Amino acid sequence: MLTSGIQHTISTVSQRTGLSQHVIRVWEKRYGTIRPGRSGGNQRVYSESDIARLQCLQKLTAQGFSISKVAHLDDATLGQMVTAEIDKTSTNISPSQEVRPVAPTNDSVVQALDAVRHMNLGALEDCLERALLKYGQIGLLERVIAPLAEAIGEEWRGGRLQVAHEHLATSTLRTFLGRFVRPFTVHPSAPMLVATTPAGQLHELGAILVAATASGMGWRVIYAGASLPCEEIARIARSQSARVVALSLIHPEDDPLIPQELKRIKRMLEPSTRIIMGGRAASAYANGLSEDGIVLIRTLDELRSMLDSLRTKHDPDLGNPVPALT
Repeated sequence: MLTSGIQHTISTVSQRTGLSQHVIRVWEKRYGTIRPGRSGGNQRVYSESDIARLQCLQKLTAQGFSISKVAHLDDATLGQMVTAEIDKTSTNISPSQEVRPVAPTNDSVVQALDAVRHMNLGALEDCLERALLKYGQIGLLERVIAPLAEAIGEEWRGGRLQVAHEHLATSTLRTFLGRFVRPFTVHPSAPMLVATTPAGQLHELGAILVAATASGMGWRVIYAGASLPCEEIARIARSQSARVVALSLIHPEDDPLIPQELKRIKRMLEPSTRIIMGGRAASAYANGLSEDGIVLIRTLDELRSMLDSLRTKHDPDLGNPVPALT
């Protein structure tokens, strides 16, 4: 049913809210965030109030609120929460909090995070280049990129970084690490790994890190981006005869549909394809998944050990799962 007032297409809504079209549909389907109307051609159309509501939800989730906790609040409450968050950011955070050092205190990590805070793309790239020369590829990933990704996540959840900061960091790291993810430099018979995040998981730094690590170990790698439906993940993996699907789960930690999404991915894959998953939120979804052969990884060392085993053995015994990769 077409509602009154100006109506907008989903592409316009995506542009105005900063949310991808896929996320808008997921939020609508899973959480009932909005109820769009229908055009004469039965296409979804959105009102100004729909856009305003999604803008509020985007701002709150960017501040660390779980979409499942705020999706059903009324518009007035959402507006009040957004105003309160803005006030808190502008008046209640002292300068010392805004530049709070992170652990570990590796100089490269501190400098890179400072570049992210100031949205200084050139300084971030220079810092990564110096760290690569200093530590080498493996050292860069383990001593700089991994703790930097964790620090950015903590700063974002604490309200000290905004979504724009994270987008800048993600874009820069994706481009910088892209030099390590080059399938044409490895033997065509090398095993294939697909790295991505399941639907609703929008933070992709963990998946990028896994892709770069696997490529550096001689795997052929497809980095498939963030927030993919299970059908799309399975389609890519099956078409490439992937030996491993690596899933990164960072935020949120309480999506009730993620466990079923992971089980569906497993059912859609070839029996020989292994699923490994990690990230800050992964342990929240661990219960029962070991029975489906989904293995959790905690550190880059564990990831490398797992990939080495899977590369050298046709069907290795994966053993008992361990907590999640951070």
